[in-house]
Amino acid sequence: MGKYQLAPMLKRWLRIALGKSATAVAQGVGKCYSKSEIKGYYNDLTNKVSEATLLDAEGVPYNIMSHGEKVYSLVTISQYALGCYDLYLLNQDKAKLAHFLKLAEYLYQHQEDDGKWDARSSMGSSRQNSSCMAQGQGCSIMLRAYLQVGDKKYLESSKKAVDFMLISADKGGTILRKGESITFEKYPPEKGVASSVLNGWAFALFGLYDYYLLTKDEYVKDIFMQSCKTMATNISLYDCRYWSMYDLVGTIASPAYHDLHIALLRVLADLSGENKLAFYASKFEQYRCNPIKKGAAIVKKIIQKLTTKSDAFIVQ
Repeated sequence: MGKYQLAPMLKRWLRIALGKSATAVAQGVGKCYSKSEIKGYYNDLTNKVSEATLLDAEGVPYNIMSHGEKVYSLVTISQYALGCYDLYLLNQDKAKLAHFLKLAEYLYQHQEDDGKWDARSSMGSSRQNSSCMAQGQGCSIMLRAYLQVGDKKYLESSKKAVDFMLISADKGGTILRKGESITFEKYPPEKGVASSVLNGWAFALFGLYDYYLLTKDEYVKDIFMQSCKTMATNISLYDCRYWSMYDLVGTIASPAYHDLHIALLRVLADLSGENKLAFYASKFEQYRCNPIKKGAAIVKKIIQKLTTKSDAFIVQ
């Protein structure tokens, strides 16, 4: 079982099964996003804002690792912030807006000088800490904070986030270009092999789309459109004929990530006009409705979890 410990893993799975986990919640299509202006986020993160989320005395979300350590994950914080923002828009809840702005400032303070947000080292990961997901969601938060308070530091932060995102992955950034193909990497390639995690790629694209909406930067729009085209061209590689794949190096999606893939593909199809993404969203939805295929996917996922070496993982 490598570095895994069975007891904390079972605890994590039990919390997910009982709906008491803040890490594996339903994330459908965003409830109030717009194609023409920055409004709500593109996938629904409102369920991240719940009693299951651990908050410190300042209202900043944190996680507990399998070895018991309390850690601050910038991705966890970003998703909670975006959930707060949508709840503000949906309910005109000023308290949620205030919480969002507090977390936006926290993220602003934790952005590195080169524009990067450290996505993993706080959790003891041995991998490099750049992530297209952290960059994309961070950019989306900075732009919404700028629209709310008008402080240009947030706009400048979003530009730094995009600039770092567009640094080649082999130079520490998150973009991979091969001819006309453009992907974004949640994890740096290992030994030259890119994993191209599907959800991380999608979240990066949402950040680029937000940036284009506000700045009308045609270069960023072109990258967004070309990368959506690349995803549409390669989406069949994420189809194992009964379930979706988390990445391109053999990791099958958990049920939560499979559902997330469906929502992300539907939104990206809407934003980009790449209908093949919508086709696969429907195909993956059919897999979800088939108990035999879903059962096979769950069995394979459990086997992978029990046999794959990994860094310490989030329990709560």
